[in-house]
Amino acid sequence: MPHDSAFASQARAQDTLRWGGRTNVSWGPQSSVGGNSLGNLQTALNNANGNLGKQLVNAHWRWPLAWQTLIVIRPSFAADETGSVVVRIDWTVGSGDAQETFSTYYTVAPDPVTGIYEDVIDTTVPLPACDVMVQVGAFLFVTGEGKTLSTASVDTLEVAVFVAPTTEPHAALHLLDLLDEQDKTGRREGGWMGPGFHEEPLEYRR
Repeated sequence: MPHDSAFASQARAQDTLRWGGRTNVSWGPQSSVGGNSLGNLQTALNNANGNLGKQLVNAHWRWPLAWQTLIVIRPSFAADETGSVVVRIDWTVGSGDAQETFSTYYTVAPDPVTGIYEDVIDTTVPLPACDVMVQVGAFLFVTGEGKTLSTASVDTLEVAVFVAPTTEPHAALHLLDLLDEQDKTGRREGGWMGPGFHEEPLEYRR
């Protein structure tokens, strides 16, 4: 089958650059960045960003739509770990002079009964936008009230973010245009309102 360069170019222009990604950050006494201090934790995050890329999401669509988001944070901590880690996720929506950046925060903490660190999963950040960029901004330790940092082995935190469009307004517009054209040329018997009726085209109001 011959290569359709026009289709390939159109696909690159219309679709996203990166639907999602993940970063894996490790720190602790046996890791390359030393102990469990806040400075070493940030160094580990910077190293991970340097190896895997800072942006977990870099998405673009032709027109504004609604994005479904998924944040997954998976801890793998040492057995003697009792401290908590706050993960800051930075979101940038829009472009040019219509661009805005905001942050959401997620706390990774042991269950008060079992002491187990459970995965953090969030799907509650809706995004109405054309352009979306996401990256891990920072990690913060939370200690006190009997919570200490591990001194035994390495702690690892995996952070993943994914997005996908849940609306595509122009799909409906193109379908209506196609049905209207078929009505006019007689390739379809009757429209949704019967022969002779042609609804006004739907357009964005700018």
